[in-house]
Amino acid sequence: VHETTDLFRASNEDITIKTAFMEARFVAGSNITWHVATNELNKIRTYKQKEFILSKITESQARRKKYPISMQPNIKESVGGLRDANLIFWIAKTIYGISSLKDLIGVLFDEEEYKEYRMALELLFRTRSALHLITKKQEDRLLLDHIPEVSRLLGFTSQQKMVTKVLEAQWRISNFTQIFVFAILFGLVMLAINALLGLYQRASIRPITETRARAVLSIYLSIPIAYALYALLTIAAVKRDLIHLSAMSAVFGMLVTRVGAAHAPAAKMLRRRILVFGTGQQALAVKRALDRSDPSAEIIGFFPGSNEDQALVPSNLILSRDTSLTDTARNLNVDEIVVALSERRGGSMPMRELLACKLQG
Repeated sequence: VHETTDLFRASNEDITIKTAFMEARFVAGSNITWHVATNELNKIRTYKQKEFILSKITESQARRKKYPISMQPNIKESVGGLRDANLIFWIAKTIYGISSLKDLIGVLFDEEEYKEYRMALELLFRTRSALHLITKKQEDRLLLDHIPEVSRLLGFTSQQKMVTKVLEAQWRISNFTQIFVFAILFGLVMLAINALLGLYQRASIRPITETRARAVLSIYLSIPIAYALYALLTIAAVKRDLIHLSAMSAVFGMLVTRVGAAHAPAAKMLRRRILVFGTGQQALAVKRALDRSDPSAEIIGFFPGSNEDQALVPSNLILSRDTSLTDTARNLNVDEIVVALSERRGGSMPMRELLACKLQG
């Protein structure tokens, strides 16, 4: 008997166990226990994601070398076999937390691409089931001796057509898998490079020419990376040019977007309307800090504290105390209130009104 808390520990002992947990599903039993188990499974899924993905890809490449394309393919282990389909799901599950690849239609592939992949996968399932029925054991190799009976069970009048369809299905699944894996690896590497180059940071001080130079450097680095991945992954040659063009186009588009976003005028960004409670030295320090480091912040006014003697902030931004703090914040559509009082003793903090603002969001 095991506790649900044992799941996480077990998953870290053996990657095979963690892989099995990726396909865990509720069959029967306590809904409460399954809910607790689901929380543990999500914890497992999000733990060391990069290490898990790279390990499964390495494992896949070794398997594909051991079971290459053959006229007597192993339906489960060969290139384009069921294990390749498993690989796509494991990676997608790790990153997106999906329960089916169908959930990624419109995200990573279109409906027609998924339909073709699914039809190929169904044929492999049927072929493997036929092999098990014929041999009365777990036989995954489509040997020449089994072809006549498998063709009959699957409803093919031509044995040659059946073999051709199976090989086409494996080719389709192999390409689908490799393109998906290429996209994941390329995305992870480019994410790391762009992060190191500072392209995901707001560049309020850095000149746009420097950001453009970093973007060009990122493009130059992406080209050898793409070719290195081609060498690693056995993608069909007929599609290499298309994939290379798509990858470079995606990188170029992404970097243009990042350069634009890094230097976008504050007026075009999502603004945060801030009300500062206070008008003294602390309030002035808040204004200077936001002006310097956060272009998305818009100070709409300073609400005077009851115990502040001298106002140091711009007089045109000082709000009237005739209206309560709560009503002022509501009327001005305030997103945040920053308390910046130089003196907080003597009842200067309107705790009741601040609490009311908090309760109203």
